[in-house]
Amino acid sequence: MAKQQKEIIVPDGILAERIYRLRDQNVMLNRDLADLWGRSNKTKRAGA
Repeated sequence: MAKQQKEIIVPDGILAERIYRLRDQNVMLNRDLADLWGRSNKTKRAGA
C-alpha cells in the first residue's frame, strides 16, 4: 500500500534565504530543512 504524499508549498523568498553557498555548492542546514518539513531537528551522535 503506497503512502499518500502531502504537497508543501514554500514561497521562493523563504527558501532562497535558507540556501547557503559553501565551496561552490548550494547547501541547506539541517535545522532549516527540519523547519521547512515541520520535523524535529534532533540528531544523535554515534559513540556518544
